[in-house]
Amino acid sequence: MPAVDLYPVPLGLAALLASHGLRRGSLAPSGAAAAFAVGYATLACPTPAFGSMLLAFYLAGSRATRIKAEVKATLELEAGDERPSRDHAKQPAHKAQAGGQRDATQVLCNSLFGAAAACTYRVLFSGAPAATSQLAHTLRSIVASLGGPRAGPELHAQTLLLLALGHFACCTGDTLASELGILSRSRPRLVTTGQTVPPGTNGGVSLLGVACSIGGGALMGLVCGAALYASDTAMAPSKALSLLLIGAAAGGTGSMIDSLLGATLQRTWYSETRRQVLVGRRPPPPSSEWRVVTGYDVCSNSAVNLISSLATAVLTARLGNAVLAN
Repeated sequence: MPAVDLYPVPLGLAALLASHGLRRGSLAPSGAAAAFAVGYATLACPTPAFGSMLLAFYLAGSRATRIKAEVKATLELEAGDERPSRDHAKQPAHKAQAGGQRDATQVLCNSLFGAAAACTYRVLFSGAPAATSQLAHTLRSIVASLGGPRAGPELHAQTLLLLALGHFACCTGDTLASELGILSRSRPRLVTTGQTVPPGTNGGVSLLGVACSIGGGALMGLVCGAALYASDTAMAPSKALSLLLIGAAAGGTGSMIDSLLGATLQRTWYSETRRQVLVGRRPPPPSSEWRVVTGYDVCSNSAVNLISSLATAVLTARLGNAVLAN
């Protein structure tokens, strides 16, 4: 029986990233545990492309969260901190100042599909006995259905890479658009109606935010192409360029899907007194100064991220296979 590769380096790297996030405050304990699990699942793969995209997403998102944290703290308030207080210094720090404090749900909603694609790739292409099992047969059928009519057996690997690219492009684009777009000098406009809304409103978009979402997706395409080229120098440069463009399109599309869902299925609360948007799903007391800006209270932010990343991943796989076939 062939030995099973446990990928010790990815195991150590996943532990390092999880502990780093916990120490810096960007991850809650449950988030650190989830980050370790999905980190190892994504990094422990025969190709470095999946893990490289995960690392780039983590680093870019963490950095963007901390940019002008003091400014973002004046525009958003964490749910639960909205009680009247004469001493604002006693209120807990904004997520940007605390580092994010992402819990397990938030971590999984921003990494689950990328990890699933990497695990599927490992089962199908690691050369392990599982590659010939009934599980592998089922996985091939699922991959083929997600990749579109051209995703035959020879394109399973490419489809899985495109699924992960679409997922991480959406998550990175949305993160950069949210964390940097809120700093736009012009007020955002609601994606559904075009009316101006306060910075931080779910579904609000700005030119800066759109540019950041496209740039975030392009970054994922660049990282994916570079990782594939590093492991296969025979890869045509045109494919790397195509991946960059596909990533850029996925970042912009995913962020737009996220904004549409946010404008309709997420409720945004705003205080004229504080001039702040309430971050989080828990509504303030009915008698407070908070008013509803837009949206229905159907989905949490994590649910919106999960839906938009899945939709973008499938769209990217289908359109990406068509583009790369030409």
